Amino acid sequence: MALTITSERSNYSPKVRVTDEQIEIRSGFFQKNTILLWTDIRAITLLSYSFVFELTEGVQKVEYHTSASTSKEIKAAIWKLAEAKGIVVAAG
Repeated sequence: MALTITSERSNYSPKVRVTDEQIEIRSGFFQKNTILLWTDIRAITLLSYSFVFELTEGVQKVEYHTSASTSKEIKAAIWKLAEAKGIVVAAG
């Protein structure tokens, strides 16, 4: 499974790509991609336009800017795959 979501205003930024191996998030056009491997993720907290990932080596908060409907689509995709991998997901 692979899901790529781009901004409704731009095909380049922001971008979220969810695959069986990783989550890749680019918050803006000039931002570097944040890549998180599923094997490193222990838990995820879903917040308004951000995620908090509890990793094997610390915690990382990732923010993104998109429409409400796109945000729901991103969260649903991450939640579904995380649950399939046995990762705890909480809505904050």
